[in-house]
Amino acid sequence: MTIACIIILWLLWSAAFCLRLCFAAARPIPCSLVPVRKQKRMLLGAGTVLCLLPAAILIAGCASRNYPGSLHGPSFDGTVQSVDLSKHQLTVAPLKSGPLVIFAYDATTKFWKNGVPIHPDEVEPGKPVRVHYHTGIPGNPVAHHIYVQVPYAPQH
Repeated sequence: MTIACIIILWLLWSAAFCLRLCFAAARPIPCSLVPVRKQKRMLLGAGTVLCLLPAAILIAGCASRNYPGSLHGPSFDGTVQSVDLSKHQLTVAPLKSGPLVIFAYDATTKFWKNGVPIHPDEVEPGKPVRVHYHTGIPGNPVAHHIYVQVPYAPQH
């Protein structure tokens, strides 16, 4: 949430800076040696239009995207109960009491431990995990990222 606020504030500041720069570039520079003729001023000068056009394209492109919310989709925290390598399934118990959740995984699913990629056979029962998943066609959750959470070593 705070990253989104920082990005929004940066975009607003950048837009204000660009507008000030564009309007300053569109104003004629008065010169005391050359008489200034009265010119018909356009509502927006060419410099202003050239500055605002890329900004409008950027805003339109960002607004047209359908962002799902979280970067990796919904997540599930729990403890590994079992890993079925033949069926490509990971059974996870929730942190609070509740039914076990069975996640399917495929060749595109990424497994991580301490920021290092691992293979599914390296996931041990009893370890805490965070599973980022999406709902498959029949409604079953399909994992796309599985993070084995290893507690930090105690500081001496």
